[in-house]
Amino acid sequence: MFVSVKGKVVLILGGSSGIVKALANRFCKEGAAVVATYFSTKTNEVAEMLEDNFRYCDIRHPSELNSVCEYIMKLIAFVGMDGVGKTGILNSIYSILVERGKKVAKIKPESGDTEIAKVLRMIRDAYSQKDKQQQRELNQKIAEALALDLLKTSEKIKEAHSSFDYVLVDRWTMCQEVYDKTWFVWNDFINECLTLCYKPDIVFLISAEMDIVQRRLSSRPVVKKTENIFSLKRVSRLYHNLAKENGWEVIENDKTLDDAVSKVCQKLLEEPSV
Repeated sequence: MFVSVKGKVVLILGGSSGIVKALANRFCKEGAAVVATYFSTKTNEVAEMLEDNFRYCDIRHPSELNSVCEYIMKLIAFVGMDGVGKTGILNSIYSILVERGKKVAKIKPESGDTEIAKVLRMIRDAYSQKDKQQQRELNQKIAEALALDLLKTSEKIKEAHSSFDYVLVDRWTMCQEVYDKTWFVWNDFINECLTLCYKPDIVFLISAEMDIVQRRLSSRPVVKKTENIFSLKRVSRLYHNLAKENGWEVIENDKTLDDAVSKVCQKLLEEPSV
């Protein structure tokens, strides 16, 4: 069975032969970022194609192999519904990694604040009391605009993957999937956009008891209409189903922030490059 490499990093060891150029070309066309190593001879054609991503490595020495693995950026996604505290946890992890000397970027993709999404939302609101079908169609257009924005962000991450050890994202493709399915605007176009996006190495689903989430949300200056108990329960259920299907790390944030950050750090410390 063919395994898709879209949005992934492909590491080719022993890239001194001519076949590496063909492999690298194919993987790039499939939407992957390619890193290759060489030992005895540095093939010029491959070097021109991959530039800094063509690296010397003697795989007989674990330290050199670890160096190549550390060169490959890790994308860590923090997901979960509003009010679970994922942004605070992400910021704490960012500070810890920076203190350890890691090159880290943190990204929070647009959540409806792009210009096109704002315009579409204004049009949708104008029809809110007139035409429910048109309102639904406009909701779908907003979701499609956000999916395109995520794909654009993903391409920027892919281009800069050799510049950072870690990129931490607050919300990612799985967040849009949950909300689009909750509000019945999911379609093939959105699915294709999100499939092409960079795949996280680790996904942390931040979770909390519903009464804690409601208390946190009620303390915010603005409470969204969608943050009612029925919507929150439905979103929470979808998140946990996806976590079970895809092997995400579930972090309960019911106590102190430090407690949740400690759990995330414990998992990250299992990774050899941290």
